[in-house]
Amino acid sequence: MGNRLVQHNQNKDFWNRALVVISLTNSMTQTHALFLEWFAIQQATQAGRYSLENGNTGARPHTPAPLATLGQPIFEALTGTPERVDGKSEAPELFYCRGPEVNGVGEYNAEGFVVHKGSTARIEIVASIKGTSQEHFRQQLVTEGLLALDGDHYVFTRDHLFASPSMAAIAILGRSANGWLEWKTAQGQTLDGAKRQLVKVVG
Repeated sequence: MGNRLVQHNQNKDFWNRALVVISLTNSMTQTHALFLEWFAIQQATQAGRYSLENGNTGARPHTPAPLATLGQPIFEALTGTPERVDGKSEAPELFYCRGPEVNGVGEYNAEGFVVHKGSTARIEIVASIKGTSQEHFRQQLVTEGLLALDGDHYVFTRDHLFASPSMAAIAILGRSANGWLEWKTAQGQTLDGAKRQLVKVVG
């Protein structure tokens, strides 16, 4: 395992964390490993949280096995209906980022901001961000297939988690943006007013 991690560290630049599966009873076989690889790829693909660099879809030997991820949200869907303490579900609070040729829809959570599949984004970027990290960041979304050309705009091909509301707004608007002000509820309240200001008042 140590040699494999050294090889990956030298030859692959897309990772910064490794999760290791072990057997406390020394009973894991190659069949178990193949099943875990297949199961992990299937579940992570369905959840859609991360882009997968694996070159295959894995094999599926007949091996029923549980799988935990030690607190890592690899298999958890980005969007969904949260469950309250009383066991009842409530619809997620949606926020919108709108403008010429764009109509973004998403939700804020503890990990960042999730833009929903089907949201639209501008194709053109403003001159002030050309040649900057913001242009590179946006082009990377196109290269990865997250933003696909659809007539006179881009469309999000899947749900995507951004590290901050501002990065989500930049992806949609094609310019520098303060996501806390750009994202608004259906009633026009900013994300800042709905989340951060509310915390200040309660505190």
